[in-house]
Amino acid sequence: MSTQISSHKAQLVASVLDGSWRQSDSGRLELDTADLDQVTPLLYGSGAAALGWWRIRHSSLKDTPSGELPGPKKGEQDPVGGAEGFSREAFRGGG
Repeated sequence: MSTQISSHKAQLVASVLDGSWRQSDSGRLELDTADLDQVTPLLYGSGAAALGWWRIRHSSLKDTPSGELPGPKKGEQDPVGGAEGFSREAFRGGG
């Protein structure tokens, strides 16, 4: 049973991160609030929370508590746009 749960969560993480590094919108995100709530700790734990934010930034999920993943700080550019400071912080675990 635990393998099924882990596999399900892995699929959710993959769904959130699918195409998240692209500058253009990577398509419709098939995820609900409960799914995002499940994967948010995994995104933080893996250091991929900023990519998760980039992926949901134009969806209705951005307005949920879990949707408040770390995006660029005031005065910084988006992670895909190449803001050096943001990228360094994101990879060091800051944000």
